[in-house]
Amino acid sequence: GVLVSQLYGARREHELRRAASTLLITQASLGTALAVLGSLGAELLVVGLMRVTDEASRAYAVEYFAIYAVGLIFQYIYNAVAGILRAVGDSRASMYFLCVSAALNTVLDLWFVISFGWGVVGVAVATVIAQAASATVSIVYMMRRYPIFLFRRSELVFYT
Repeated sequence: GVLVSQLYGARREHELRRAASTLLITQASLGTALAVLGSLGAELLVVGLMRVTDEASRAYAVEYFAIYAVGLIFQYIYNAVAGILRAVGDSRASMYFLCVSAALNTVLDLWFVISFGWGVVGVAVATVIAQAASATVSIVYMMRRYPIFLFRRSELVFYT
């Protein structure tokens, strides 16, 4: 974030795009890896790390966490975009995206649980959908509001 901010202020566009690209790739990769590990290792994490031993709670916790972990990729992407937006002086947009995401999550929770009777699965799915929506809207906003971040596929490259 500091590097993006400095490069943005210095109007060093080429380096700014490289730094932002690297941040996005790093966060998306980390989010993907954690999503896979969290989904596949949900029981190990819930029982071994979180110490959920109550049989009734454990089944629900594992089910919720396995689905919730899928949303980690969206959380990490959103956080990368939010960091970029804050670095260029736009901190309000990220807050608005979180507010909309929280409202969407609440509405979907109620809809999935009350209307469809999905229970814990519905709450987890609602959370992932809200996270995906927040990540998507934040990316679209960043690219439209700041065309400098409108990357071509060839420009999404990891730089060291």
